[in-house]
Amino acid sequence: MKCLLILSWLISHGYTQPESIGIVSNLYIESKCNSQAQNPSQIGIAQWQGKRKKNLLSLAKETQIPISNLFLQLYFLDLEWKEIKQKSPSTYARRTSHVSSYDLAIIFCKKFERPKLSCKSRGKVANLRPWEKDK
Repeated sequence: MKCLLILSWLISHGYTQPESIGIVSNLYIESKCNSQAQNPSQIGIAQWQGKRKKNLLSLAKETQIPISNLFLQLYFLDLEWKEIKQKSPSTYARRTSHVSSYDLAIIFCKKFERPKLSCKSRGKVANLRPWEKDK
C-alpha cells in the first residue's frame, strides 16, 4: 500500500511513470517502502546510512518532523535525486528518455542506492511490481 502511495507522490511531483516505478522498485527491495525500517546503521525507505543518514536526521531536526515520516523521506529522496541528476544533466537526460522501468530501476540503483551487489534484481522487480499485490 505504501509503495502505491510513493508511486503516486513521485508522479505528482513530476517524475515519469517509468522513473517512478524504477524508484519504487528500489525502495521495495530496500525497505518494502516502510519509512520506519531500520537496520543497525541504516534508516528509512531508502535505508540511508553514513553522511546521507546524518543529512536526513538534520532535516528532520530542522523541520521538527519525525524521521519516520514518509513524506519527509520522500522530500529528502527528491532533493538527493535531483542533486545527482544535476551533476550530469545531459548524460541523465540521454540515458532516461524513452527508457523502460527496468532500465530506470537499474540507473537509480547505480546512481542513488549504490549497493555492493548487482542492481539487476531491481530491474526485475520493476517488471514484476510486487507491491501491486500488497493492496
